[in-house]
Amino acid sequence: MKLSELAKIADSTIESGEPTLEIVSAAGLDLAQKGEVTFLANPKYTSQVAATNASAIFLATDTAIERGDIAVLRAKDPYLAYTKALRAFFPEPALTPFVHSSAVIDPTASVDPETEIHANAVIGPNAVIEKGVRILPNVTIYENVRVGEGTTIHSGVSVRENCEIGRRCTIHNNTTIGSDGFGYAKTPEKSWLKIPQPAVSSLRTMSRSERTPRSTVLLSERRGSDAEQRSTTSSRSGIHVRSMRTH
Repeated sequence: MKLSELAKIADSTIESGEPTLEIVSAAGLDLAQKGEVTFLANPKYTSQVAATNASAIFLATDTAIERGDIAVLRAKDPYLAYTKALRAFFPEPALTPFVHSSAVIDPTASVDPETEIHANAVIGPNAVIEKGVRILPNVTIYENVRVGEGTTIHSGVSVRENCEIGRRCTIHNNTTIGSDGFGYAKTPEKSWLKIPQPAVSSLRTMSRSERTPRSTVLLSERRGSDAEQRSTTSSRSGIHVRSMRTH
């Protein structure tokens, strides 16, 4: 895209450089090549500006550099501007509604037709999968789970019974939501009695606004007394999340 188009997308202004300059990608200072845009947000990386091969750079309004051969885009937040550039050059793939032939969906589950259900996914009884959800291969959704609109669940994830996943969340590979814990009570006979853990694990967006970023999520326990929730937190690690990122 042209530099002028990039400036508009990234909410920045052109200080120097031809508006018709073609920018084809974005990369960090040390990796950017000709035709790419980079950024400087942290002053400790200023020395890298002299060596970068980038054709354009996002700079804060008060940042000066000693380069006359690189287009300068001024932005209130160079890191945010760079992020917007990355999203423009590497957009998320559009949803393609389908259900893979190997997916197993319980007849009592409610799955919106505008969803992607990939190979070997399992969706249990009374689960609710809302519009725009993408469920990748080998995901297991237990009974009574609700997955909110626009959420992506990557391969290998298990979402245990009665959990609630909010709108526009991203759950990464091999995460377990709502995993059973290791709470036991000792009986007079000196055996161990497993403690039921009825609290509902809930992963939700912080705001109902459509503009809420995917990265803004809360982990919370629902249902049961405060004592029950503390017990659940200690034995289940809140909601057992081993490797979770929100994007």
